[in-house]
Amino acid sequence: MHMLLARRSKTWPAFARPTQMGALTVLDVSQAQPGEQRDSMLHRWAQSVWDAWSQEHARVKALLDRVMAD
Repeated sequence: MHMLLARRSKTWPAFARPTQMGALTVLDVSQAQPGEQRDSMLHRWAQSVWDAWSQEHARVKALLDRVMAD
């Protein structure tokens, strides 16, 4: 998806960084055992990141709508 977006737009808005980045990090994912445990941790981390950036969800959606409409 990132590659598709990069091909379609060269202008990107600046997003306001959240004050709290979430409880999980990429390190937590990398330290989980490969397989089901790591897959689960990856999903938990992704949800944590998405939740941390909740104040920007509307702007992300607007960006995707604009770029994908081109």
